[in-house]
Amino acid sequence: MAGRPEELRFNGFKVLGRAGGLELNPEAIVLTDSQVSAIKKSMRKKKVESLAFLFGKVKGNKLLTTDVLIPRKRDYAERTAYSVEIKPEYIAREFPKLIGQEKTLIATVHSHKVPLEQPSFGDIKFTHKSVQRVFPHHLTGIFCMDKLRFFTIRDEKVVEVEKRVVQEKLLKKADRQVRFLGKEGQLLVSSTKVLLIGCGGGNAITAFALACMRVKQIILIDYDKWDETNRNRVFIPRSHVGKYKAASLKKLIRRHFPEVEVDAFVARAQ
Repeated sequence: MAGRPEELRFNGFKVLGRAGGLELNPEAIVLTDSQVSAIKKSMRKKKVESLAFLFGKVKGNKLLTTDVLIPRKRDYAERTAYSVEIKPEYIAREFPKLIGQEKTLIATVHSHKVPLEQPSFGDIKFTHKSVQRVFPHHLTGIFCMDKLRFFTIRDEKVVEVEKRVVQEKLLKKADRQVRFLGKEGQLLVSSTKVLLIGCGGGNAITAFALACMRVKQIILIDYDKWDETNRNRVFIPRSHVGKYKAASLKKLIRRHFPEVEVDAFVARAQ
């Protein structure tokens, strides 16, 4: 249960937040490939540390990135190879614009010049927890050795959160759907994994419909083979009769929707 509304301060910026009592367990943070490229470009080959702020919306246990703020050189109060601080004026100027659109800060990315496999609890505790008091879904992002990773703290331990990247060209292909669902809705669809147990009849049709919607991944499980009598309910080529249903569907979906991940298992689900 969320705590009471409370006025909090973040780097000199005053905001009405909701403090305490929030159990947060994000499954993944979702970004487009162009957003990832923009973040990496702003941080790669720099001799000093850099920051990027990711804003978006929370849908269930997923954090959907809609906007990436990349400060300019003049927006930093301090910037060395080992430390970085943003000017409060930048926060006060830029954050309200996105908060006014009912978006929240879902991650702050910090470039790290010293090779780092995973930050320790001590590395991120203070900043991470102080920011979460204002933006409770906030993750700590680390860009190091050309890798972009995200972390949170659970039970006083640093835990990595999965990063799911959606191709920008996929959003363009799904233009009609984006008009209906909105960009956030399509990011949610395109970062979703679906398991289908049984591939005959309705589930075969469902699998193709999911592929049309451009879900991230479809997992198919079926031990049976196609029979000629299946073809009155499922549109499959006659050449696929006698083939395992799961493997057959995977091949057909991948042929028409190569951007959708498909895993097929010839097995019984028990």
